Amino acid sequence: MDTPNPQLITEISFHNISPSMAENALQRALVNGSITREDHARIREFVAEHRSCNNVTIGRINKIVFTLVAWRRFVGPE
Repeated sequence: MDTPNPQLITEISFHNISPSMAENALQRALVNGSITREDHARIREFVAEHRSCNNVTIGRINKIVFTLVAWRRFVGPE
């Protein structure tokens, strides 16, 4: 039986991580009223700053965006 070539197995082989997932989640939340335009702008600004300063992966950015959008259900407007 052939063993898989380690060079061919990548993170993409196991995880379907797309850079557009976070942006799609933000757009859906904005359209369905879960977040406001101000929330949308703040989340995008935070994510851009966090990514540039801390060198985080796309998967981590997706998780942060999903978490912030979900929190909005529990935290009311200012």
